[in-house]
Amino acid sequence: MLADPLGGVRDWTSYFAHLQIPILRRTARALAAFAGDEEAISARDVATLIIDDPLATTRLFAYLAQHRSQRQLTEITSVEGAVVMSGVPPVLNQFSGAPEIESELCGKPQAMRGLLRVVRRARRAAGFAWRFAAWRNDHDASAMATAALLHEFIEILLWASAPDLALRIAAMQRADPTLRSRTAQQRVLNVELDELRFELAQAWQLPELYQEAMHATATSHPRALLVLQAVNLARHSATGWHNPALPDDFLAIATLLNTRVDRVRAMVEPDGLAATGVSACAPPADASGATPLAAAA
Repeated sequence: MLADPLGGVRDWTSYFAHLQIPILRRTARALAAFAGDEEAISARDVATLIIDDPLATTRLFAYLAQHRSQRQLTEITSVEGAVVMSGVPPVLNQFSGAPEIESELCGKPQAMRGLLRVVRRARRAAGFAWRFAAWRNDHDASAMATAALLHEFIEILLWASAPDLALRIAAMQRADPTLRSRTAQQRVLNVELDELRFELAQAWQLPELYQEAMHATATSHPRALLVLQAVNLARHSATGWHNPALPDDFLAIATLLNTRVDRVRAMVEPDGLAATGVSACAPPADASGATPLAAAA
């Protein structure tokens, strides 16, 4: 794990591009249960497990970047499509022996809690994006849900691989609530996470929609805008529905969906996404309950 910051965006991009990305313990155990029966397991079975874990989803797309051509990469916009393209046995083999984040962060409970907060937020954003896509009768709602899930991948990777630095940023912002995230990141990491997110998305040649949604600047792409609104809504509602930014979020979403604000509120309040029931250094709680993300696989 990194204890000291790297030099800049190029160094950070290279570091994350070659990182052995850990996954949630419950995902590792569920995928391991398929061992020996790969030919009978469907791509959807595997994808349903992966899409519920932002770490595993990131690991899958990083794997694709190393093993597929540019043409194939740009055509894959869902986790199930990625598994189909790669094949079930190779994907299961790639996840076999993957580090478990609970073990990686054992002894760092604050970092584990920080990571899980971002994991839950990513899953909420994906659920919101799926609902917005369904409202629009979007032909590829899974792409929007996956784009929203992956939007938080760089912050998750920071907590997973440089927890002390992530904790330092969090401490700075607690000490000074007026300190902007970008300023704190630049001071601690020598790079802003928005810039790093987009650079790594390009390095992995993620689909255009994903890259549009991850770009730090505004986009005119309607589907990418909805993904960004889903991400914003997940951030602003992470601790409840009292955040003063939420009315603006609801208005922006209503405009994009060509509907009323009250209908948007009914669509997302309460969101109904299950929390991630895992804790550091302990076996995870049963996580077999389905979430809206299962449909996004």
